Amino acid sequence: VSPATQPSPSPSPSPPPPPLPAAVVLMQLEVPTAPMLQLLRKATARGAPVALKPSPLTTQTFERARQLLDAGVSLCFVNETEAPAVLGWTDTGRQSRRAGDSE
Repeated sequence: VSPATQPSPSPSPSPPPPPLPAAVVLMQLEVPTAPMLQLLRKATARGAPVALKPSPLTTQTFERARQLLDAGVSLCFVNETEAPAVLGWTDTGRQSRRAGDSE
């Protein structure tokens, strides 16, 4: 038997590459809060900023968003109607900040 007539062994599949470190972790409120808090701690311990997109922000999701923000979320993406609630602005607070900014 000649080696040329023997079937060549198929190459073994190469293992997948290791995951790249996260540049940013993006969270949304579709996931329960407890696993997001665990991920938040792990990501910040590794130096990865964590962003939260709480839209659509409702009365049911507001407290969860505040909990994540208080735990150390780096960035929060909200629209103009959600920003006052997330930032704790009231009409008076917004007016005083604007007045303070113009001084």
